[in-house]
Amino acid sequence: MFGKVLILLPNTNDRAEASKIDPVKYETHFLHSSDEEKDKKMSTFDYSDFLVKPGFLNNYVDRAVKYVRENGINGVMYGHDMSSVVASVVCKKTGLPGPSLDSTFICLHKYYSRQNSPGNLWYDYIDLDDSDESWKIKVRYPCFLKPPMLTSAKGCCAVENETAMIAALANIRELTLPYFKGYAQFFHKYLDLKKFPLAVKNIVVVEELIQCKDQYSVESWIDENSVCSTFTTHVECFCNQKEDILTGYVNPVYTLDKNDVEIMVKTAENAARRTGLLNTFFDVELWKIGNKFKIVEINARCTSMSSAMYKRMFGFSNYEAAIALACGQRDNIPKSTPVLYQQGDEISGNFYMLSYEEGSAKNLIDFEYARNEAGQDGAYSNHGPGIELFVTEESVVKQTSTRGVTLCICMLTANSVDELFDKMKKIRSKVFLCQDHPDLHIVEPKRLENRKKR
Repeated sequence: MFGKVLILLPNTNDRAEASKIDPVKYETHFLHSSDEEKDKKMSTFDYSDFLVKPGFLNNYVDRAVKYVRENGINGVMYGHDMSSVVASVVCKKTGLPGPSLDSTFICLHKYYSRQNSPGNLWYDYIDLDDSDESWKIKVRYPCFLKPPMLTSAKGCCAVENETAMIAALANIRELTLPYFKGYAQFFHKYLDLKKFPLAVKNIVVVEELIQCKDQYSVESWIDENSVCSTFTTHVECFCNQKEDILTGYVNPVYTLDKNDVEIMVKTAENAARRTGLLNTFFDVELWKIGNKFKIVEINARCTSMSSAMYKRMFGFSNYEAAIALACGQRDNIPKSTPVLYQQGDEISGNFYMLSYEEGSAKNLIDFEYARNEAGQDGAYSNHGPGIELFVTEESVVKQTSTRGVTLCICMLTANSVDELFDKMKKIRSKVFLCQDHPDLHIVEPKRLENRKKR
């Protein structure tokens, strides 16, 4: 056996991926938010219910440190942003390999992430507790709002004018309050607040609105000597009209030439080094504007939501590779996958199905098709054949941003780019019962040969 790994604050995806790990290689352990939650379906956003409880994260750190010491744990695994900062503290207290809290915090907090990319674009912040509305004199329109520590694009929105801003801020205050309170207690105890004073202020990041469909991501890992090993690349898909709404990832990149890919990878790896990341997987999203790549954001974790896609295409998952790194078993991390698509290769996509509709979810999507028939059309997820649902028949859908609500996602693998997008359109047409808004249609990124003709 290579080691025992403790998975912190596990969500449903963590549990699905850990269940696939060969027990001969790694013994996986879970430390849930509470004993009552271990059998429940948990999204990362569901942890906001626990963050309102005084001392939740600080108490969780103590539980995790005790568990590591009492059970001979060799590595700590974290599948989402909240668990990444907790893991930094646990690793430091137990001497296990892992990134520093400063580095994972910079990735988590979108203001400091932007500050870490100097000259990238205009940005500022709005104090959500500021009653005199002093933000009115510094905001430039149009702009983009980002709650600094939320997940799944909750509260993110493009804002065109002051009236829209007032409405957006009211919505964001409601969403961020539990997250802010829970994190503030944790940061007061463990983070250097002289370096990061905004960590304990209830703010929202406001930045230049970049309307760019030419967006990519690089997944890599970095060792204790700042040496990076790129794992794979994605080209990101956007909506038909709403250019700021992400609707999926296609792997590997097929829209760039070799030189551009090399520049993109170097830009991403330099961002990780600048952040101070060590001993972790990371994911960097980038815009390509002209001949340059600019950082959208960086995440100090693997993109576990795509693990099944990697397993399907390459025979191993990034989740297992991240566990190997956490346990100090770098020699057991598989060699990097192709970072540039070649004609004849398999190609895969992870697609989001979004809607602007509100109301009962059973009136919005076909649950029978999603669960029992979509697998026959090639859909799969980290949980097996079929579509992964983010709502149930009992769910009531409410819009919380200008980006729509993600009702479900599916992964697809095909033998060509044409086949991949044909499959996606077929499944999309079958899963929606509600209006399929044209603004939210998934658009195929422009292919390399078409770029060269311009």
